[in-house]
Amino acid sequence: MYTKAALFPAVGIAPRQRAGYFASVALLVDENPVRRVRYDYVDSLGTYPLAGSAGDLRSAILEQWEGSQWRVVRQDAYRYYVDGESDGFVHGLKMVFSSQSVAAIREAGLIHGVRRTINWLRMQTTGIFSMRTNV
Repeated sequence: MYTKAALFPAVGIAPRQRAGYFASVALLVDENPVRRVRYDYVDSLGTYPLAGSAGDLRSAILEQWEGSQWRVVRQDAYRYYVDGESDGFVHGLKMVFSSQSVAAIREAGLIHGVRRTINWLRMQTTGIFSMRTNV
């Protein structure tokens, strides 16, 4: 049995910042895919301003190869402090959302409404279940 890891460089990050960033890492056994982790980073365009600053890890998705396609095993999401927040420092880890939390966000239909999602998550972590959509 021959096992190896395949590394794929990240895209969407300025070339001078790419060192150490990977789009995915795959485990291959006898050249057959077994598992991989896909990484997504905050881009330098400001597309996800509430997620963090350029280069911060947004999500890690663990996938298992099944037959002819990848199946998601778990997806974790991360949020970081950004410039101007007084209770943390830029690039400092602010929140980690487990696979179950990410699934709950999707199920609640909040995946595309960033501000609504952040407010909903804050309420979940404080034990208050109400939704503010006017923010």
